[in-house]
Amino acid sequence: ANGGTVYECNIVKRVVDNDGKVIAETNPKVVSTLDDSKGYLELIQLGMNEVTSGEDGGTGADAFYGFATTEVDGKQQPDLGGKTGTAQVSKIDLENTAWFVGYTPFREPEIAVVVYVPNGWAGAKVAPAARQVMEYYREKQSMTKQVELRAPGSILK
Repeated sequence: ANGGTVYECNIVKRVVDNDGKVIAETNPKVVSTLDDSKGYLELIQLGMNEVTSGEDGGTGADAFYGFATTEVDGKQQPDLGGKTGTAQVSKIDLENTAWFVGYTPFREPEIAVVVYVPNGWAGAKVAPAARQVMEYYREKQSMTKQVELRAPGSILK
């Protein structure tokens, strides 16, 4: 989604004390980059967009029906890329491990979401959970009003 840059995984971005002072901060660290001299990454991204599109019957299309759209190859498509996955662990479908990985916005990704559910049946069944996370993130990013926190006991205006 980001053009092939592989970053070290971190869970905590920063630690802040009660006064808002940053005590510690983790900066992104590049581990490696993928060689895309043949231009495959763009094709993979287009394919991941098609997974979430209803027009061609992508495996994640039902979960993303009505999701925010963007123009992709001259048509309105869901503003994300995604991939469903099902790992069969036995002959009983209910024991399958279900995966969905996706990112949004499609052209300039800000968030990636992975949903992993043991005994989840199929990747398409867990994609709605990723959608909820993505929509929550997009909604919070689009809010323009900043909420000002007041000190305990103060009066709100």
